[in-house]
Amino acid sequence: MRANPRWFLHDPGHDPSADETEKLVEDRGGYLIMEKVGHAGEVAESEANA
Repeated sequence: MRANPRWFLHDPGHDPSADETEKLVEDRGGYLIMEKVGHAGEVAESEANA
């Protein structure tokens, strides 16, 4: 999971279409794997490498 610094977990009630800073990677039933995109993804990656 943390091998990709842009990926985060969200609860199944999270609406990925409500936020343009992330996209759905995979729905695992009990949780969602989301990817931060655009500037938010760059920040997440930068923070992980700091």
